[in-house]
Amino acid sequence: MAILKLPVRDDLRFQSFFVILDGATYKLDFEWNIRSEAFSFTISDIDEVPILSGRELAADSNLLSGVPSTSKPPGLLILSDTEGRGTGPRLGELGSIYELLYFEAETVATL
Repeated sequence: MAILKLPVRDDLRFQSFFVILDGATYKLDFEWNIRSEAFSFTISDIDEVPILSGRELAADSNLLSGVPSTSKPPGLLILSDTEGRGTGPRLGELGSIYELLYFEAETVATL
């Protein structure tokens, strides 16, 4: 039972990494979109098959909500706004003001 703080960095416009969530490996991609001035998020399985592609990051919401795929992680993936701004992260804020948290399925079940 755990809440994991995922290793996003605040100094990159694009970042990609693999992470183990509830025992399965996923690839997470974050990309800054100059036109919309927002980060988009993609999650893929271990074979890099997209589960969710290009969702704009929103503060304090489950980034996986509404995703019907049975291959998505069973817990909650939350972008936590540590300063209560109520917006999505801007450049230099993802990983500092906005933390990416994963609530494992067992933790969610006890809430």
